[in-house]
Amino acid sequence: MGAKAQESVTSSFPLGLAVLESPHLIPSLLGAGADISSMFKWDSADSEQKSATMLEVAVESAIASRCLDVVKIVLRLGAPVNRVLPDANMPSALQLAVTQEFECENLSEDLTVELVQLLLKRGADIHIPDFLGFYHIPDNFYGGFSDAVRMTLLHSAEAQGRTSLVKALVCAGADVNERAGEKGFTAFQVAARFGNAEMVSYLIQSGANTNVPQIMIFDKPALVAAVAKDDLELVSLLLQTGADPNITGMIDVGPMLKMTALQTASCQPESLWSSDDSLTIRLEMVKLLLDAGADPKTPRFTTDTEDRSPLAWAVFSYDTDVVKLLLDHSSRCFNLSRA
Repeated sequence: MGAKAQESVTSSFPLGLAVLESPHLIPSLLGAGADISSMFKWDSADSEQKSATMLEVAVESAIASRCLDVVKIVLRLGAPVNRVLPDANMPSALQLAVTQEFECENLSEDLTVELVQLLLKRGADIHIPDFLGFYHIPDNFYGGFSDAVRMTLLHSAEAQGRTSLVKALVCAGADVNERAGEKGFTAFQVAARFGNAEMVSYLIQSGANTNVPQIMIFDKPALVAAVAKDDLELVSLLLQTGADPNITGMIDVGPMLKMTALQTASCQPESLWSSDDSLTIRLEMVKLLLDAGADPKTPRFTTDTEDRSPLAWAVFSYDTDVVKLLLDHSSRCFNLSRA
């Protein structure tokens, strides 16, 4: 008797067990009447019991074993790539391949790109609705924490810092300017916050808008995000490609304050424990921003006592070099205006 088409538990169901443990037996079981479109109830890698397709089980199995053979087998045998009826509680095979939010270690980027391309070539839908995923937020004291937010497949790849995967998704049609939800981050903002100059440069070449304004409180325009993470190469790239040097975003300096990129560079909220290299990078950022037209006399946006101008932030941070630079720039601008 062939395998039944209704939902079955992988650990006791021959076809499901073969997907997890013995992929070479799958053709024999299908030849004996097993249904390749069967749905399986199984304990997934995130410890929740879910209802999944054969391909979804195969993708998780491939990630856990670091081997794509099982995915290649079930695809070759005709396993459906997309669900007929999407399940909001169960990621698609492509989403599983991109996000890899499991307790086990992730695949290497090369294997991940290979897996994603296998699915895309078989018609996996790249335009799935945004979903709840996780960004890793660095923290100087505790090493970091995960923040749950709405994201797209492209957002997830960017948040992992996987440039090759980002390129594969964009080539397959992912929108470089898409927001996750009505007020979520754009793909470009995520790349500026979590990616590197190579990733951001690729997105700009692919049509990304470098000056997407802030919409939500935790939003950071690309330039402000690059300054906040001390990425001098990325700041330089963004300014060279048209980023507005006076754009504002929200920065956590105790309270969340609206700040320009120049205020952020002058602020150095971690200056008491920053390395000398970090302070040097900040000084170079201030120079780049001023040369690009950043306003050193940015007014305070609120009456909060912690809301300071770039010069006041530099004084507060005991950064003599930045103070001198800002004063010298203001003096030169004043003399030019009188000429």
